[in-house]
Amino acid sequence: MKPTRPPVIVIGMHRSGTTLVTQALRRLGLFTGWRHEGNGEARWFLGVNEWLLHQSGGAWDRPLPIDDLFAHPTAHGLAAAYVRRTLRGPRVVSFLGPRRMLRCGSPFGLDEPWGWKDPRNTFTLPLWLDVFPGARVICVERHGLDVARSLVARERTSLTQRKASFERRGWVYGWWPKRHGFTHSLRSATIEGGLALWLEYVRRGRREVERLGPRAMTVRYEALLASPVSQLTAVADFAGLDPSGARLDEVAAAINPQRRLAFAEDPEGAAQCEAFADLLAEGGYPPTTGRAADENEPGRGVAARGLALTEAR
Repeated sequence: MKPTRPPVIVIGMHRSGTTLVTQALRRLGLFTGWRHEGNGEARWFLGVNEWLLHQSGGAWDRPLPIDDLFAHPTAHGLAAAYVRRTLRGPRVVSFLGPRRMLRCGSPFGLDEPWGWKDPRNTFTLPLWLDVFPGARVICVERHGLDVARSLVARERTSLTQRKASFERRGWVYGWWPKRHGFTHSLRSATIEGGLALWLEYVRRGRREVERLGPRAMTVRYEALLASPVSQLTAVADFAGLDPSGARLDEVAAAINPQRRLAFAEDPEGAAQCEAFADLLAEGGYPPTTGRAADENEPGRGVAARGLALTEAR
């Protein structure tokens, strides 16, 4: 039997740039799935990750209960067996697409660079490493204040839109149940809540990077925007891609550097940076404008930067 080509798994906090990195990798030749959700998550893997989190009473914004699943040998083993079986079943066509499904039968048969991104991978990664022991992991990091402000803005927009919809069509729910809530996450509706969630993802992502050693690398969003060609070159090499220089330049040119440290352009953002300096520093971003973020070197583990992080539940 032909050996499985290991996937590239993209992890990192929501709103941290995982979509940007994955879109760039896709344009450089990485197959990341046939059907995607709005933020680029492969629909099949997203569904499995949500199932895993729900199994343990968690969710994307309350991810730590997944540890209960992995601490239970029988439940962990059953979940891994289920995922292996479904990877060989017909529903995985939503990831492979009809042509690859016919040619490969399952992701285990893929003979090209491939992978997927989902921030939830940050916490479900132990199971994916059970299934794909040779997987390589790219962890994307971004300044916590930009992440938290983006989450708060999304929650505000969601609440406004869904409130207006409810006021227009509220009578419908007297007959049919409402399938979704009015917000994505109440936890991330405040800067403090968003930063606390960001810190959970940062801690876990760095723990996995350190554990995997040369099979993992960290990409900082700020460094990618500041030096896209050199950063994309390193990421492409790590992912097993060999794009032409012209292609690299083309993908790099599409990256908008204006999103780098966006909070610093807003007086309120500067005040928030000072107010939450301790949380930001704990996540590895000092309470300056965050320029130290550009010091990231692709492939270097967090331990090399002297960051001592402990996981708190």
